[in-house]
Amino acid sequence: MIPPHVAARLAAHGLQAIEFPPGTTATAELAARQLGVQVGQIAKSLLFVGGDFTVAEEAGGEMAG
Repeated sequence: MIPPHVAARLAAHGLQAIEFPPGTTATAELAARQLGVQVGQIAKSLLFVGGDFTVAEEAGGEMAG
């Protein structure tokens, strides 16, 4: 579940978080299928930079070279 304060912060910037049922995005292939995109469009790492904070998130698993 996306915390309400996170959803509100995203909405304030015209963004929306999307949640999927557990296990349906466990791999890049499954995530791509859920989103209707190519596997190469699935991000393995995300970086969020704010005024006074930075959050980095990296997915585990193999990365294609």
